[in-house]
Amino acid sequence: MKFLARYFLVGSLFFLFSCGGEGQPKESFLQAPVKTNNDGTLSDQNEGFTDEGYFVTGTEQLPIDSKVNGVEGSSNPMNSSRTSNFTLLSHDFIDGESLDLMNACALQGGADHNMQLSWANLDPNAVELAVVMDDETYPCGIGEKACPHWGVYSIPSSTLEIAHHSNTKYPMSQAHNGQNSYQGACPLNGEHTYKVTLYALSQSIDSNALTGSKITRASFTSRYASEILETATLTGTWSLHTPP
Repeated sequence: MKFLARYFLVGSLFFLFSCGGEGQPKESFLQAPVKTNNDGTLSDQNEGFTDEGYFVTGTEQLPIDSKVNGVEGSSNPMNSSRTSNFTLLSHDFIDGESLDLMNACALQGGADHNMQLSWANLDPNAVELAVVMDDETYPCGIGEKACPHWGVYSIPSSTLEIAHHSNTKYPMSQAHNGQNSYQGACPLNGEHTYKVTLYALSQSIDSNALTGSKITRASFTSRYASEILETATLTGTWSLHTPP
């Protein structure tokens, strides 16, 4: 059986590359190849997407439509008629639960590291992607008055993931404090809720027009409603922390 598992894996790779597929090879900020042991089983060093369209974590190899700390998204009925299976995933936190300490601000013992994000079942008509994270918990406002924490734009649709603490080469909008970089969760009162939305866009946008602005999920949605094919959102929480 172990020999057959290895044979199937190699055969899948051969089929993929011999067929060629359409378009350019998929990109990733951190795309990990599949590692196997000498007996053909998956190595425990695997982590990431494989070229065959599987998400690998530890020694498990799962179809990408399996939910690994992720949620399904939704299509924009204005621009897409398909039933969306768009899925956003993260290694760093489970949807609806606490963010990882490293995703918090340095003042509260964190490191201002952006969370890792992966996605699956992207609309084939998507040209590029965007990510926006904000906080709508008081004293932040709601909608366009939320506190923005992260905005990344002009991500090619061939990209598979954004790595944890990645130094992205793509344009970024300003966070609530005016910095053009990820700014970690840093509430001054109680528990706050942070939402990270991934947008699949039907055409390229002028992302340079966003780099001098503080963009929330609501303001991005309003500005680019006609370009948004579908979205997927992860929700994480963080409470006021006092560093040890």
